Order: sequence, then structure tokens, then C-alpha cells
Amino acid sequence: MGQVAMISQGSWMVSAFKDNEDIVAHGDVARLPKGDETGKSISMYNGLGWAASANTGMPDEAYKLIEWFGTKDMQQKQADLGVTMSAYEGVSDNWVNCTDAFHLQPYLDALEGDLVFRPHTNSTLAWWNPMVEELKAPWNGEADMAETCQKIADMMNETIAEE
Repeated sequence: MGQVAMISQGSWMVSAFKDNEDIVAHGDVARLPKGDETGKSISMYNGLGWAASANTGMPDEAYKLIEWFGTKDMQQKQADLGVTMSAYEGVSDNWVNCTDAFHLQPYLDALEGDLVFRPHTNSTLAWWNPMVEELKAPWNGEADMAETCQKIADMMNETIAEE
């Protein structure tokens, strides 16, 4: 079996992880480590959302359903069922208790720390997937992190300029 020290995953993965016996037996949730130089633990966040396009000819009921999903009551239901954390402050408290397989409080604790919104553009995957591939080399000790990050920044800037 492979070994992993730490992976960064969002709250939406908890339901899948609690269905995996190996992860339940050997895994838990922790805050991301603090940087040696900054002393900060920075988390990325993004939102779970529903969308509809007026161009699809969707009936008004579809828009009403999307609006209903975004209400505080439905966000509370989503948190209570363990789907993921809520977009409303204070509504995710029950989500922390949706399973006894993991200690989920670090997800809420991260909200009190340094957060940055997950970057995105019109064609995020055109630069996100290559970025992830490029990062494998420094993570495996096969390349310099600073040089790799510069290479990634150049690639991202080129890709975004083409949008």
C-alpha cells in the first residue's frame, strides 16, 4: 500500500473519505502547516455552487430550485447531512459532527486563519492541470521550487493572456 504524509482536500471530500476503510483507519484532518518564514497557515477556499444559463432554455423552476439550494435553511440541511460546509457563517457547526471517523474542527479553524480564494479564470483547467504536473518534480526533490514556480507563473500568464 502507498504512503502519504499529508494531502490537501476540501470539506466536500469528507463523505467519500468516510466510506474508505483505509482512510478511516489511518487518516484524520489537520490544519495545513505554518510556513517557517511567515508563521502563517494559508488555506485556499472556493464555493460549492449551482448554476443555470439563460441560454439553455431552462424553465423558471430550475432557477427556483437553485435559489432554494442557496437558502440558509438548505445550507443548514447540507451541513447537517455532512455534504459539505455551509456558505453561511455559523451554519457549519453541525457539519463538524456529521461523522465520528474524523476530527473535522480544523476545517472550521481554518476559516479564522489566512484564507485566499482559489484562483480561477475562464479556462482554469488549461493552466491548473499543467501547474499540478509541474509541482510534482519539486515535491519529489527533483527540481528547485523557486524555479518551478517561476516556470508555472510564466505558463499561467501566457495561458491567461490567450483567454
